[in-house]
Amino acid sequence: MIRDSHDLDELKKEWLRNKDQYKEKFCRMLFKTGLIRFIITKTKTEDIAPYFVKLDLLVSFPKEFQQTLAILLKIVKLEVGLEKLTRIAATTTHVLPYAAVLTHTLEVPMLFIETRKTGGRKRRIDGILYPGDKVLIVDDVVSTGETAKSAADKLRSEGALVEDFAALLDNERGGRERLKSEGINLHAFITISEVADYLEKMSLITTDEHRIIYGWVKRKHAS
Repeated sequence: MIRDSHDLDELKKEWLRNKDQYKEKFCRMLFKTGLIRFIITKTKTEDIAPYFVKLDLLVSFPKEFQQTLAILLKIVKLEVGLEKLTRIAATTTHVLPYAAVLTHTLEVPMLFIETRKTGGRKRRIDGILYPGDKVLIVDDVVSTGETAKSAADKLRSEGALVEDFAALLDNERGGRERLKSEGINLHAFITISEVADYLEKMSLITTDEHRIIYGWVKRKHAS
């Protein structure tokens, strides 16, 4: 429980001071569980990424899932700020476990964004939403920002204020810039380039693999 502004300031300092350790531990966990894998071949291709990430499978690893949720909670509390939200929205079904625990812990109502017909009306948001509600969208990975933009459009069409988006991993495929152009701040815990940096530092990937990943990310980010 955060008692006052002094406590909040101290928690922010601790978070920033130890963030490097949190990131290193997170990357080691991803590699150990196989939730991030690298597919490095001698055949060059512009279309196939030399890695893939499956953070939605974290629910099959209870201890690691709890550790990851602790990170998301810190992002929401210390980077976004509880004063900036009255609702938390999940964008897809695989994000529901994250959103459900976040909303339960923070005692903030949850929304689920989807498209289906209900009673002759196309319903796009499950949950109670009032005009003027400040909604934080959460997801595990952000890539191009298309999913986030679509979710924000639906929420805004119902009168919600959407200024922030929280994610664990930024795939660096233009999502940050796209969200910024929509007036949305991206709060991502780590980028895929940082993941590659930490894994090379821990000798879990080679320097050549690191170079290939960096080159692919740079090309995709520029395209």
